[in-house]
Amino acid sequence: MPDLIDKYNKNGLPRVLLIFGEEEFLVDEALDKIVANAKEQSSFDFEMIDGRETTPERIVDSCMTFPFISSTRTVVVRHFDEMFSGRASKKSEEKSSLGRYLLSPLDTTTLILVGAPDSANGLQSAKKSGQKAKIDKISKAIKFPFTSIFDSHEWVEFPKVWESDFAAWVESRMKADGYKIAPDAVELLVSQTNPTLRDLANELDKLKIYLKDKKNISIEDVTAVVGTSRNFNVFELQKAVGRRDLPLALVIVENMLATERQEMLIMTMLTRYFVTLWKLTEAAKTTSNQYALAGQVGVSSFFLNEYIAAMKRFTPGELDRAFIALSETDQMLKSSSVDSVYTIQKMLIDILE
Repeated sequence: MPDLIDKYNKNGLPRVLLIFGEEEFLVDEALDKIVANAKEQSSFDFEMIDGRETTPERIVDSCMTFPFISSTRTVVVRHFDEMFSGRASKKSEEKSSLGRYLLSPLDTTTLILVGAPDSANGLQSAKKSGQKAKIDKISKAIKFPFTSIFDSHEWVEFPKVWESDFAAWVESRMKADGYKIAPDAVELLVSQTNPTLRDLANELDKLKIYLKDKKNISIEDVTAVVGTSRNFNVFELQKAVGRRDLPLALVIVENMLATERQEMLIMTMLTRYFVTLWKLTEAAKTTSNQYALAGQVGVSSFFLNEYIAAMKRFTPGELDRAFIALSETDQMLKSSSVDSVYTIQKMLIDILE
């Protein structure tokens, strides 16, 4: 989450603030912070409105109400984007009560609008990188009242955080909270958690409770929280495959599946692992810069040497064979009642021998 929300809460929110983006978890988290801060000031001067069940006039009426106890009244409108489906004429926009209010918002009201049309996604990155063509394209696509909001008021976008960036997100989030987490602990946490930011955040919250006053997080700490074996987990399996250590890989799979159904986790992570090796093979043809390589293939620079070493152990033909074996095994696991331990172990033999 951008530090901007915390700064707003500390220094005072703007009169009109739009928060939106594809990463719904971060939008919800930002809103929760704003709501908690507003209610702490005065719950009597706070109102939450659902944009799907109201009108622009109703929002303006609420904004024009003066605060009862605190110096500022906070009005939050969720699903704000769902209120506007058609394109009004410019003249009607300017004359509408919402249009007039956005031109001159009340000093004693903070209006928080949640949600923008999909056409606005990417505006923050476009402005940051100075992509004028993209900015112009987005500006032409958005409609009233977002034209007025983007031009005259403050807004925060929470773009999608892709799975390849989860490790960096975990490190950044924990660092902001005063924790230092080991790279292998990050990799294990990400590999053992459902691939959503919300689930990752939940695991981090559980990890903080487990740690109590401890600030340096090891792989043993993560193991204790996510409930997986220190030696027999998908992270160790990846490393064994990368070293072409077939005996160890077979033992890890047998132990992983002895007590838990982790077939899909194994298949998902090994597929991602070989995709990364394939990407690295291609990227290494154009650059030797380790930071550039890590960014292109979506891995932590801390583990890049490990991936490079693994890449050198597989020829392009062997990578192709690995993808075929993964695909065939995935189909077998999904379509028939097979011995999953035997099936996955046979796949590893096909890939590594």
